[in-house]
Amino acid sequence: MIALIDAILWTILIIYISYLFSVVLYVLSLPANNPKTFLKHKEIACPGRKRIVVIGDSITHGNASKNYVQMLGERLRKKDGKLFDIINAGINSDFSWNVLQRIDDIIACAPDFITVLIGTNDANVTLGPFSAPIDIWSKKLPQFPTADWFRANLEEILSTLKDLTNAKIGVFSLPTIGEDPTSPEFKKGQEYSAIIKDVAEHAGIDYLPLCEAMTGYLKEHPSSPRFTYAHEFIALVLQFVLHYHGASYAWLSKRVSGFQLHADFLHLNEQGAAMIVDLIEKFVLGDKEIEAPHKPRKLKTKGFLVRSIKEDLVMTSSTVLIPKRINNDGLRTAFLLGLVSMDGYKLLCHLDEEMTYKMLVEKLGWTEDKANDVIQHLLNEGLVDIA
Repeated sequence: MIALIDAILWTILIIYISYLFSVVLYVLSLPANNPKTFLKHKEIACPGRKRIVVIGDSITHGNASKNYVQMLGERLRKKDGKLFDIINAGINSDFSWNVLQRIDDIIACAPDFITVLIGTNDANVTLGPFSAPIDIWSKKLPQFPTADWFRANLEEILSTLKDLTNAKIGVFSLPTIGEDPTSPEFKKGQEYSAIIKDVAEHAGIDYLPLCEAMTGYLKEHPSSPRFTYAHEFIALVLQFVLHYHGASYAWLSKRVSGFQLHADFLHLNEQGAAMIVDLIEKFVLGDKEIEAPHKPRKLKTKGFLVRSIKEDLVMTSSTVLIPKRINNDGLRTAFLLGLVSMDGYKLLCHLDEEMTYKMLVEKLGWTEDKANDVIQHLLNEGLVDIA
């Protein structure tokens, strides 16, 4: 009996250690929609679809912070009704210098919009000089980060993007470091945000005032932090462990850290991430009022995922087709796994709004027979609907 209990306990321990190992690998891995992956599979980039590249560190990467990139994709689909290719160029722990080393891949994506949210690690490392050697070694930095070096790197990042892309570029001020406006770390974040604002103005780049938005919110909704900055690393590890055991970032803020907008001193919860999404939404869509997209009706089903579609369905030039609202990453994954053909993917990309069969055929440049065959398949898979 004791031997059986020991075997069960050892099995549970091995499973748990395997889970922790897989979590670490997941956090350290690149985002699924990173520039290298996008360029490797650029044949599935949809013609006419706008591309947004978001540049940053772990806050943008999204595996150690609330993933604002996912929130952005959902918001834009809901607000504008069309799909965007959102390319996540965020890498954990990156400094401004690291962004310069990988800027070629970003340029090669030929983006229509670029947002830059970098500098948190540049500022934070100056607050904890004892960890600086590890940061310099792990990120292969050629020197100790300083405010002047950050300014020079940011100037080069923005000038390079401005000269070598046709994108509309926006640069964020930094999220606050912690939530105590009187603390040295909070003031350090504001100091670096002032550098960003100055560089943006001189470069003629749109400035996205994240620091100002967060500071204003905290003045009206003061937090009650349960940690001091001296325990910043403990707060980071605690939120990481608890989140990957099921705790939401909002719960961590309320029950553990006592923050309003952060999960720890650097990474954001849902409320903080939403502020980034608000600024990008306005940056991409502008101030114009966007009508809510048409919501396609639900297809009738028989049993499990069996669509009720007439076998003798014949489409005429006036048949109205409606795209199902599908997560872009999920659709791309379906293509890569062979679940959606190249033709099916192209059709779904072009069918980004309700349109007649004739309009779609003209947009694709296909014969009616080819379009009909592909549409029939997509109907059966529940990816397209008919009004």
